[in-house]
Amino acid sequence: MSVFRIARPLLAMGLNLLLPSAFAASGCADLDTVPIRYDVEWPEVWQRLNDEAGCAQNCHLGSAPAGDLDLSVQRFGVLFLVGQPSALAPELMRVEPGDPAASLLVQKLNCSAPDAGQSMPPGGAVSLELQALIHDWVRRGALGEPVEDPIPRDFIFGARFESSRPW
Repeated sequence: MSVFRIARPLLAMGLNLLLPSAFAASGCADLDTVPIRYDVEWPEVWQRLNDEAGCAQNCHLGSAPAGDLDLSVQRFGVLFLVGQPSALAPELMRVEPGDPAASLLVQKLNCSAPDAGQSMPPGGAVSLELQALIHDWVRRGALGEPVEDPIPRDFIFGARFESSRPW
């Protein structure tokens, strides 16, 4: 068996870990003007989503929340997002820890044409600062769930990531 036959799959696996996933969404805002945050956790994301977009006050609450995504309670909202398939397109994750490009939440807030559904919030947009905050939260691993309900994550995150956002 040649060294190349052994090394080729390892190289491909390594590249898949380093490169962002295929990203078909379009019309995405450039977030590079907003400084990167390395310390974002779910409670801040939830609060900002409610303050700026009213997610848990308007659409994502009650017995029939939009997209079957209930964000009305901070403690549980993260469990409905991270590592969970979208109700619109089950092949897409609502939040894919470590991969903002593959996360429908990031696409819906940041792009005019996400991979599924329409951009959010309906009839408006959130600030670039909030878009960047959520991008950085996802990139860092979408951390901040209750300690008694840990979410399994299977990705490699460096102590630092790029000085600019990859998309």
